[in-house]
Amino acid sequence: MSTTQITSGHYTLDPVRSMVGFQRRTFWGLTAVNGVFGSVQGRGTVDADGTAGGGLVIEVASLDSKHTKRDNHLRSKEMLDAESFPKITFDAERITPTGSSTADVEGKLTVRGTSRRLSYPVSFKKQGTDAVVLRGAVTIDPAQFGLKNPLGMMKGPAVINLDLRFTA
Repeated sequence: MSTTQITSGHYTLDPVRSMVGFQRRTFWGLTAVNGVFGSVQGRGTVDADGTAGGGLVIEVASLDSKHTKRDNHLRSKEMLDAESFPKITFDAERITPTGSSTADVEGKLTVRGTSRRLSYPVSFKKQGTDAVVLRGAVTIDPAQFGLKNPLGMMKGPAVINLDLRFTA
């Protein structure tokens, strides 16, 4: 498949068949905290030359790590502060094909009102006649977004896993 097989136009995220998850190691490094965001919205545009752009809006309150006490802590003022900053956003300013099924994404991630520029690779695949799926993983330093780490419980970077299905 080549990027030219992806039809140019406007796309909308299919939230039922998409997933935005996260993973971060505990201070022992033996286990990982995993979770997903249950409410994600998105849009995208593919240009005739194969480049693309778009954005995601993630509801912080929809975070679910299958542990209520931990989820409440992650949503608290100490961490994501869902009350003051209810949304995490990513604006993909440019998605540039790098191969027949790969691309580089450049954009701006905003968490807790702090924005940082990111660049990361994704794979993509046409699905049926009107959909495209993008998959990738983004590594971030939570401290750069103002997330605190009381008692040093969480070490190192966090990984955001993306499995996004967009339909025309």
